[in-house]
Amino acid sequence: MVEVEINGFTFEIKSNLINSSQGIPLLRQQIYKWLKRIGIDKDYISIEVGPFPKDKWAEVRWEVNGDDFFYRCSSQTNNKNCLAAIEQLVHQEVIFIERGIKTFGQVMSQFRLGYDPDGKKIMNPYQILGIDPKITDREYMAYRFKTLAKQNHPDSGGDPEKFKEINEAYKQLKEQLGDEK
Repeated sequence: MVEVEINGFTFEIKSNLINSSQGIPLLRQQIYKWLKRIGIDKDYISIEVGPFPKDKWAEVRWEVNGDDFFYRCSSQTNNKNCLAAIEQLVHQEVIFIERGIKTFGQVMSQFRLGYDPDGKKIMNPYQILGIDPKITDREYMAYRFKTLAKQNHPDSGGDPEKFKEINEAYKQLKEQLGDEK
């Protein structure tokens, strides 16, 4: 069993390990292709994987109408297989939208940063910053904060409310970790 956190709720699921024969570049292309089918252009998508295969994580972020969405996998044997798991999930959700099983909004609400599945705003700093709560690397946390703050800074055309939310989330996270009083 593997614990997975989605929007602040932790679930235990039986994990199926993936052994992808596709490389990371092809998996990236596939994710771009699936998201394009539901109207999300490559310019609004960020795909990151652990720098080394043994890092065992991958994440995909995208933006729709000014809202940030996020999915991270760290349950597979290496970063390529984590990205393959994300590609399978994205593929499945796009098919659900195309077949009318789920609406675009239902699918997106599963991955929206800073909101619970019902669309109510939450202030879980890990979710707002898109950080897995099991990650303890403070440098990575600072990197995520700086990346989001730069993207959403009002001087660069970002949303002042979102920028404020990101700053507050980082402040709360540092307080929780005892870095700031």
